Amino acid sequence: MSNNNINTTTTCPSCSCRVLESRYISECARVMAESFVDSPSYQFLFQDIRCLKTRAKALEWLFFRNLTLTVGKCPEALRGVVNNVNGKLMVCFLWTPGADQELSLWDMIGAGLWQVPFKFGIGTLKRVLRMVEALELEAQESTSKSCKNRILRTTTTTTTTADEEADFVHLERMVVLPEYQGQGWGSRALKETLENETRMVRLATQEERNVRFYQRLGFEIAGERDMFGDDDPDHKYHSWFLIRSAPTTSEEAS
Repeated sequence: MSNNNINTTTTCPSCSCRVLESRYISECARVMAESFVDSPSYQFLFQDIRCLKTRAKALEWLFFRNLTLTVGKCPEALRGVVNNVNGKLMVCFLWTPGADQELSLWDMIGAGLWQVPFKFGIGTLKRVLRMVEALELEAQESTSKSCKNRILRTTTTTTTTADEEADFVHLERMVVLPEYQGQGWGSRALKETLENETRMVRLATQEERNVRFYQRLGFEIAGERDMFGDDDPDHKYHSWFLIRSAPTTSEEAS
């Protein structure tokens, strides 16, 4: 992170979080890849690629197709902040409704993901499918547990509906570009987005420092576990699953 950052909070007071147009997909894929190249989950995924530069290129390829597919299903999924003064991207992240996360085989083929085994090996493809399945299962279990715990705290009813658990938004790949880090832009972007959100928000992170960041924004730890430690101890990693409950009627009114 640069120590010579300018305080863009004062030089760009009108900058705010918004939906990013599809023309930002390439740039977002690149900055996300550079930011997550050392993430434990992507080290597990691309464990055959030792060179950081090569792994970043592989991630950029994967993220570009994932972003293209996601934005094609939900045009409002890619969010971020653009500097109104110089036009540079400052913050970006995915904000995807649960229903738009469901991808069919044809969706993945159309996005070019069929190329994964040819470009990165069949082992990488297997790990992609395995990781997606494991993360989704853990997220569902954590979401269900969080819903039930919240109901127990607020009423004598001990059941929850499928709608409460299914109606959510998934926050993923939150990135603040290096020259804008340490100035509160990540918090500001999420606060602005959360202010208008009536659904539950959930996310997964493999960095403990991120847990504290999200907790300050109202998220709670719904679950945590070591991933893939039983049969792949050399590449196991710890993952936290966080939930921000949907606001109640009284909270929305206030």
